[in-house]
Amino acid sequence: MPRQDFKAGLKEALIPAILIVVLPTTVLGFLLSGSRSIVALAYAVVLIVLADMSANVINNYSDWEIDIANRKRNALHRSLRRKHLVWIYLLMLLAILAVLVFSKANIYLWISTGLFVLLGFSYSLNVKLKDLPILNYLAIAIAYAALASAIGFFSGGPNISGFLRWSPLFIFLVLIDFGYSMTKDYSDVVGDKSHNKRTLPVLLGKSKSLKIQATVITVAYVYLFLLVIFGVLAPVFLVLLISYAIAVYTLVVIYRTTNKETHNKMHYYSQRNGFLVRLIIIIIVILLLLSVV
Repeated sequence: MPRQDFKAGLKEALIPAILIVVLPTTVLGFLLSGSRSIVALAYAVVLIVLADMSANVINNYSDWEIDIANRKRNALHRSLRRKHLVWIYLLMLLAILAVLVFSKANIYLWISTGLFVLLGFSYSLNVKLKDLPILNYLAIAIAYAALASAIGFFSGGPNISGFLRWSPLFIFLVLIDFGYSMTKDYSDVVGDKSHNKRTLPVLLGKSKSLKIQATVITVAYVYLFLLVIFGVLAPVFLVLLISYAIAVYTLVVIYRTTNKETHNKMHYYSQRNGFLVRLIIIIIVILLLLSVV
């Protein structure tokens, strides 16, 4: 086997594309905790990377056959066997445990990390949340928004009251990810149907699924607007409406085409839009901490 193929396969097995969304969420949570410890931030980053990678590995294990049907992760299937993913997953869990013990993590960090790992496992195996309509998207949103931010926040200290103070913002992120996560399924309808995957596009068709997705995303931004109106968040947070415009654009493009490559491209845009939301919030939080806005 060419070394290049093995490296590409290992990358597909370990590195989730969604890390571009999950990692900033953890950094945001850490900033909101008020901690200034670089060491604590480093622990938070290592924990979320390991936890998200473990979820990606077990998901690749679960989706081995369907990914072949959908022609996804080709390098992974050429370079590794399915059973190898089990050993990689177990090593990830041991690494997470080692970091928690070595860092002397507080109880809230243990719980947040444990729930992330458990949700990642339940999403792909056992309960298989990924095969349950609506719950599959909700599980993604809770992991990527609520639990990722909790891991960052509690890495900064066991301040539960502070976490509750910022919970409305975390709820907004959950709603955003709930809506955005639906985009991933439009390109995989053929393979998902053949493997009895119960995604919204499979169950309801593209048109109805897009209407539901548009409703969820719109509710998220209406909720944001209400948070500003009632003084929970500063008016500067309304700049996030930029991301709403991008979300509407991706839905319109998906509606107008049946091209699989275009659907994949819109999924890519949706992930980057999720990153943009985090980036904007992080910038706002830093400016607020510096009393600039």
